Amino acid sequence: MRCKNFKFKRNYENITNNYLTHGIHAYTAKFIPQIPRFFIEKYTKKGETILDPFAGSGTTLLESFILGRNSIGIDINPLAVLISKVKTTPIEPKKLKKSVIILFDLLDKNLNGDYSVEFPNRDYWFSEGSIEDLNKIMSVIITLSKSGKIDKKTRDFFFVCFSSIIRNSSYADPSNPKVYCSPRMKEKKRNGHKFYPIKLFKEKVIKYSENMEDLFYKTKNNGVKVDFVKTNDTRNIILPKGFKKVNLIITSPPYANAQEYFRNFKLELFWLKLVDRKRLAELDKDQIGGENHASLNYSKLHQTGYREIDSIIKKLFKINRKGAYIVYKYFYNMEKSIKEYYKVLKGGGHCVIIVGNNTVRGVKIPIDKTLIEIAKNNGFKLHDYGYDLIKNRKFMIKRNNGAEIIKKDLVIDLIKR
Repeated sequence: MRCKNFKFKRNYENITNNYLTHGIHAYTAKFIPQIPRFFIEKYTKKGETILDPFAGSGTTLLESFILGRNSIGIDINPLAVLISKVKTTPIEPKKLKKSVIILFDLLDKNLNGDYSVEFPNRDYWFSEGSIEDLNKIMSVIITLSKSGKIDKKTRDFFFVCFSSIIRNSSYADPSNPKVYCSPRMKEKKRNGHKFYPIKLFKEKVIKYSENMEDLFYKTKNNGVKVDFVKTNDTRNIILPKGFKKVNLIITSPPYANAQEYFRNFKLELFWLKLVDRKRLAELDKDQIGGENHASLNYSKLHQTGYREIDSIIKKLFKINRKGAYIVYKYFYNMEKSIKEYYKVLKGGGHCVIIVGNNTVRGVKIPIDKTLIEIAKNNGFKLHDYGYDLIKNRKFMIKRNNGAEIIKKDLVIDLIKR
C-alpha cells in the first residue's frame, strides 16, 4: 500500500494547534489535534466511545470531548493524566473568575507559605527567589483547597497552570524538552538572572481562564464522559465501569529509545509531588520504549518471532546488546498492547496508530512496518497508511546514543476483522 500524505492541517485550516485548552501545558512529542479530529469525524458518531491507550496530554480526549464522543485515556505518567483531566473538565466561568480573584488576592499578600519540596539538585535548577515564589504559589492553592474556597476541578486547573511555568522559572532551557542547562542558561545563572514565577503564573491563569470559558460554552450539555483506566497500563486494559467495547482507538505510542518522557518532566513531577526519586525511577523502568533495563536482561539475544525485525535485532546485538534488548522489549510490549486493543475494540472498528521510525545505536528501526505485521498477526487488517510532516512537536534534539530527530508522523489505519 502506497504511503500517502494526509495533510491533516489542510482539512482544518480554521483550527490552530493550541485552540481552547490544547495549549495549556507543553508536552513532549504530542501530535496536532487535526489528526484525531479527522479520524473521529470519519469513523464515529456522537455518543460513541474513543480510546487512547497512550493519552499523553490528552489531545485525542479533548477532541473527542469537543466533538461529543465519550473518551477513555490511559497513561503511566501522572502529570499527563492530570493535564488530560484538566483540559477536558470545563469549569463554570463565574465560579472560576471568583476563584481567580481570591487566589490573586492571597498571592499579593506578604504571606509565608508552609509548602516546601525537596528533590535532587533542586538548588542547581532553581534560584532562591524562584523556590520562594513557587513554594508560595503552591501554598496558596493548597490553602484555598483545604479551606473549601476552591473545589477540586479549580485546584487541579491551578496546579496545571503552575506546572506549565516551572520550566520558565528554572535554569533548564525551555526551548529543549530535555531538562538541560544550556550555555545560554548557564550565562543567565552566572549573571544572577531573576525569574518572576508569580507573574508568569498569573499570566497563565488569566489566559487559560479565558480558554476554559470558551471550552465551557463549546461543550455545554454535550452529555459525554472522559474517563481513565485505573491500571494505567496499555498492556492490561480493563475498561471503566459502563464501557464494554470502544468504537475507535487513536493513539501515538512512545518510540523505541527516542524520548525520555519522565526525565523530561521531572521538575514538574517533583514540584507537584506526583513522584519522589524512587517512584520516578520505577516509572522510567516501566514505560514502553525506555532504556532503563538491568544488564542481566540483555546478556543474551532475545527474538520477537517476526523475521525482519529479528534480523535487525540480531545485527544490533553485535553492535550494542542493550540497544538490541530495547528494540526487542519495545515490540514485545507493543504486541501485548495490540492484543488488548483487539480485545476492547468493537468488530469492524478502526485502530489508528501514529508512530515515527527512528534509529537505535545507529541502526534504523522500521517501527511502522513491524507494528503493521504484528497487528495483522493479531486479527487486524491494514485499511490505510500515510504520513503527516512534523514541523514542531517539541521533539528532543539528537542524542549521542544514535537516536535521531523524527521528521514524520506515520499513520497506520487498522480495522478489526
